[in-house]
Amino acid sequence: MASRIGKQRKQKKYSEGGVVFTPAFIARIPSAAAAKGTDDASDDDASSDEFRAALATFWARLRGFTALGSAEAELDGVRDLVGALAALARACDRDGADDVPIADDDVNDDAPPTGERELAFVAAARAFFGVMFLPNSRQLHRALITSRKKLGARGASLAESALLAETSAAIDDALAELKGDAIDGRPTATVMRPATALASVNMVQPQGWAERRVLRGVAVRAASLVAAGIDGMIDETLRGRRVPPTEMEIAHDAVAVAYSLVQRHLPSIVNVNVPGSSPAGGVNAIAALARALARILGEDGAGLSREAAVSAGVAFSALLGVGVTHEEHACALADAFFPSVPSGNETSTSTSTSTSTSGGWRVANGVGATPIDSLLVLAKGFGFESTKTIKDESTGAFKDFPSLASSFSAFGTLSAVRGALTAASPEALSIELARPGGTNRDCQAGDWRFLVDGALPEICAWMEHPVDQHFKFHASAALKSALTRAKACVAVSDESFAMPPPLVDRVLTALWANWEDPLSQTVKEVQGAFEALADLFSTSETFLERVASRLLERGASSKGRYVPLAALVPKLGARKLLGIRPNLLEESLDAMRDDSVCCAAGTLIKELSAKLLDEMEEEERAAAPVGSGIEPGTPERPSSERWVIGNGSGKRGGVDKGKGRGRDEVCIREGGGAAVAAWRRWWIPPTLAALLKPGRERAGCAQYALPHLMRQDAASIVFLLERLKRMGRKRKVVASEKDANEGDEAASSSEEEARREEALRAAGVGVTTLKLPGEGDDDDDDDEDAGGGGGGGTGSREDDSDDDDGSDDERRSAALVALLKRARAASLLDADTGVAFVCESVSRAAAASVSRRVKDESDENNPSKKEEASDELEETDVSRAFIDGKYPVDEAALARATVCRDRATRKEALELLCVDGKRSSAPGQSELRLLRRALPAAMRGESAAFRNALGTMIRMLLGRIKSGQTRCAAALRAKARLGARATSGSEKRAESDLDLDLDL
Repeated sequence: MASRIGKQRKQKKYSEGGVVFTPAFIARIPSAAAAKGTDDASDDDASSDEFRAALATFWARLRGFTALGSAEAELDGVRDLVGALAALARACDRDGADDVPIADDDVNDDAPPTGERELAFVAAARAFFGVMFLPNSRQLHRALITSRKKLGARGASLAESALLAETSAAIDDALAELKGDAIDGRPTATVMRPATALASVNMVQPQGWAERRVLRGVAVRAASLVAAGIDGMIDETLRGRRVPPTEMEIAHDAVAVAYSLVQRHLPSIVNVNVPGSSPAGGVNAIAALARALARILGEDGAGLSREAAVSAGVAFSALLGVGVTHEEHACALADAFFPSVPSGNETSTSTSTSTSTSGGWRVANGVGATPIDSLLVLAKGFGFESTKTIKDESTGAFKDFPSLASSFSAFGTLSAVRGALTAASPEALSIELARPGGTNRDCQAGDWRFLVDGALPEICAWMEHPVDQHFKFHASAALKSALTRAKACVAVSDESFAMPPPLVDRVLTALWANWEDPLSQTVKEVQGAFEALADLFSTSETFLERVASRLLERGASSKGRYVPLAALVPKLGARKLLGIRPNLLEESLDAMRDDSVCCAAGTLIKELSAKLLDEMEEEERAAAPVGSGIEPGTPERPSSERWVIGNGSGKRGGVDKGKGRGRDEVCIREGGGAAVAAWRRWWIPPTLAALLKPGRERAGCAQYALPHLMRQDAASIVFLLERLKRMGRKRKVVASEKDANEGDEAASSSEEEARREEALRAAGVGVTTLKLPGEGDDDDDDDEDAGGGGGGGTGSREDDSDDDDGSDDERRSAALVALLKRARAASLLDADTGVAFVCESVSRAAAASVSRRVKDESDENNPSKKEEASDELEETDVSRAFIDGKYPVDEAALARATVCRDRATRKEALELLCVDGKRSSAPGQSELRLLRRALPAAMRGESAAFRNALGTMIRMLLGRIKSGQTRCAAALRAKARLGARATSGSEKRAESDLDLDLDL
């Protein structure tokens, strides 16, 4: 119940109540609609009636749109509203210019609206775009903004004018409220709602020149609005008001708009020569915006969300790089965030440091003041005054950006440095600077870089001594960003750019300490930082091996080692990683007894097995002689490899997808070579050993490791099932030698199996021999049979013990159920017979693989003894029948699982027989036969929970039977209508199912 309540409380993208239409907006509709008959200039025009009808239709639909009252209904209704506006644009265009493509360039040369029709269209479009500035209208913004493309050339131009006019009016009203103290007790965030609309205009994709022209036209007023609004929200938090999340989102949108204004439209704010700009008051607006961003990053901004502070850090650092060179930007960032650094060759612990004054880095490197600092000085000369919150403060405290950065809090400095990594170019981050305090820059080579010597050591210090857990999360995100940018710096700089070894060790130490942080988001960022570091040193094999060895030193139960190791596999290689730790697969499977480790260990097994198979196949292709059908050194995969849906069902069944693999597709290799066989010997024995263990390893291996391995090689299910079957046979033979009674029972079972095979041969059914991966001749010991053979696999110690109570059979039955469940999930079982057979395509691939191995091993002998060697191979192998080309599942072992003493195994076996992911799949004869025997005993279960689960399974079974009957009846009726007498194999099975005794 608690989880259900939690799902109901999950926050949605928008409120279900829909847009809140204000009385002022409602009042615009009748007043504008009343003017629809004033088109006196066009009374003689034949299209005047069409225009008046289109105008009346638009206002009527807008009036009806305001009464919808539901977000879902409004999302549908906005399409009709856009269609009505498009019809009005066509009626307004007298010359048929709607067929002309819309010109999307920097300058809009179209004439302003003229005539009654165009003015009426602009009034309608302004009301249309006015919906964007109403409360709870965020979900409609994209549909409203992109509607311009459906209005034709002239209609798009007029719509752009309407959007600019409506946005200007909304911003002017908001500024009047903020500066005139006329908010009437409303929160400042509600007055800043135009910033949210501007954020939508800025973020619409694809963004055209029309959106940029709108932002450019209101850039000055938008900057003033953001500055005044942010100051107002901070003042409210200082007075003790708690800002709700919805208002936090508005603040975040406002800061995002500020970043866009800085990056794209700052020239239009301060330069009168930019077309369409309105530079009046632009200098003061930028000064106010810089001060507002600094307040967010300072102690006063602690009441706002930290996400807003991160965005403010990016915008603040971007301001420093406006109109400067790479060296000037690097000096400006260093002056702002690292004004005091060791001079010369002194270490950071030296007491003789250079505490530079404002612009120390700039002076030491001989560069001038940045344009933005000159702009702020100009603002001070103008008497900086733009918002109500700071207009009474002394402008003498406002000097330049270093003075603003000196007031940052610890988190503000972290956000600003993280923002610098995003806003600065790779050249600015990697350029060498001379440290302040040098006597002559010409004789003092630069040895300080912002990224390597400034940002990275500071971020490591923040991770080593975080303020709180959330602070550490943002520090780990900053470390990930820094390492990602370091790779970009290497790409644009020469070989001289490199991270010093002590710094690399410090970064690794910070990563090691946070592999298993309590905050999962921090762990993800740390893993991302490690992947970026591995990418940075991907060409250094020594570094990768050292890191891998250090990771492998951690215990197998350590969750934090698996994801980094998985990231190293593609770069280091599977063979080299296994050379460091040969039993890595066994350790990972054994660690799956811990539920918290299973998912991460499964990720490592997936990457390791895939890479090892690629390397083995590449080695096989490279070593193949000329004329063998495999071209040496070619990276292409063999033509026998196909990625399909296992049993051929579905639309994509049988289609060779190559690299474009679907989520439900598996790889079927027909006639795999020695590389595939060696790869199977590497993972099949230890995987079976894990499945045979009595602990949690079986569940973890079956759920997290088997799906990946089966997906990479679908035919392996046949070898897994056959090896499991053979282990049971050999165990019975050993037991018969020790105990006469058990020997008689085993002999009886063997005789029954032999009689079955003889009957199959007499019926003309083909028999194929299998030689299993990792298994030798009959003189192999029991340890190899339990999983010790091939590829360094470790044996199953549980199978070495002699248990007289049948626990070995129970574990093998449990392993069989686990294999069949994963095989059914991967669509590897035959769709027509349920769990009785492996599907034909997978069985054929396994048989082809065995045939190729037998041929290859025979070819290695003397040509005169090929026939004898082939006979010996077949004699040493244990035969298993493929009935009609399909591999049969051991029904006896599955029957034992349904009556197993272990309640969990018994439940999983009954669930396998009753439940199928495809509800329309009718149960097969073997499933019904096993259920008929097992259900009477299962219904007398001692646990109420087990009986309840069994009731659920039976209901799902009856649903499958009903679906199968319905499908069969439909097929029979269709056949009767067509008059056809031929019956397919699937229909025969369905008809036979109807004749079964279903009185379960």
